[in-house]
Amino acid sequence: MTAFALARTTALLTAVLAPGCATGPDLPRAVTVVAGKPVRVLLRQGKDGLVFVLQNASSTTAADFYDGDMPPLAKIAPDDQVQMLLDILADKGMFAAAEPAPADARDLLVVEQGDRRWSWARRRGAPAAEQTAFLEARGYFLAVYNESLAYHPADAEHRPDLMAERDRMRREAEATRRRLQRSPGDQP
Repeated sequence: MTAFALARTTALLTAVLAPGCATGPDLPRAVTVVAGKPVRVLLRQGKDGLVFVLQNASSTTAADFYDGDMPPLAKIAPDDQVQMLLDILADKGMFAAAEPAPADARDLLVVEQGDRRWSWARRRGAPAAEQTAFLEARGYFLAVYNESLAYHPADAEHRPDLMAERDRMRREAEATRRRLQRSPGDQP
C-alpha cells in the first residue's frame, strides 16, 4: 500500500469512527440513510460463514431490535456512522460493481434499503485491484461493527461458534500462503 493510500485509508477510518462526525472527505453518495427507515449492511464471510449485520439506529429501538428475530451477530449503529460506511462503500466501488450474489463468492457485502438490494462479492481469481477494494471496504464495515455495542439476550444454544470461525480463517490463510509461495511451474 502506498503512503498516499495509507493516509487516505487512515483518514476515512477516522471519519467513520469519529462520534458525531457530520462531514468527512468528499465521498460519493449512492444510498442515503433516511431517519426512521431501515438500512442494513451485511457481511457474509466464507461461503457458509458467519453473517454480520449493521442497521441504522433511528429505524428501530434497541429493545425491539435485540428482542426480535435478528441473528446473534446483528448490531445497530448510529445513522451518521452507517451513512459514512455507505459512502465509503460507494467510494470503493460497491454500488458500481453490484450484482446478484454469485455462487463462487468467498465473502459478500450486501446493502438493503426497502425493496432495494445491492450485493458485492469477493471472488476467487478476481484481479488484485478488485480484491483490494473489497477487502478495504470489508475493513471499514468491521471497524463500524466492532465499535457498535450489542445487547442480545443470552442464548448459548444459538451463539455462533467464533472459535471454529477463527480456525477456519487460519486454515484458509495458510492454504492461501502455500498457494502464493508455490512457483509458477508447481502443480497444485
